[in-house]
Amino acid sequence: MRSRRPIPAYDPQKVLTKVDFQTDGCWEWQGNIDQYGYGTYGKENHMVHRVVYEMLVDEIQPDETIDHLCFNRSCVNPDHLEAVTLGVNVMRGNNPHAINARKTHCLMGHEFTEANTYRHPQRNTRHCRTCATARSAKLLKRNKISWQ
Repeated sequence: MRSRRPIPAYDPQKVLTKVDFQTDGCWEWQGNIDQYGYGTYGKENHMVHRVVYEMLVDEIQPDETIDHLCFNRSCVNPDHLEAVTLGVNVMRGNNPHAINARKTHCLMGHEFTEANTYRHPQRNTRHCRTCATARSAKLLKRNKISWQ
């Protein structure tokens, strides 16, 4: 894992002058926003949600990242931020891996249980055994008819 740049001790009053306190609870950053929607601060363009978290909550450990619980990348409200591992942060998101991991049933409606789920060892994917059995039976039936 790459090392993170240390965040200098910024003056909280100066940082918070660029915050718009919304009625929905988010603290919208009004300063510089990067191409991904995250606020940046200081000469070195530190991620402002990390700056505010370290100022108002606690130091961020090297193996942690900050998760926006409100899904608003420009929010710096410490109540909406949580220090978690990268894996936890990714699985809380709306990316394809997280969406598929949350699924409890296959497309045909069969439940993903230990007995009914095949996990591919190299690809880290899962498949429904009931559907696989049905596909195999259909393929065998089709091949037997075509051989006659």
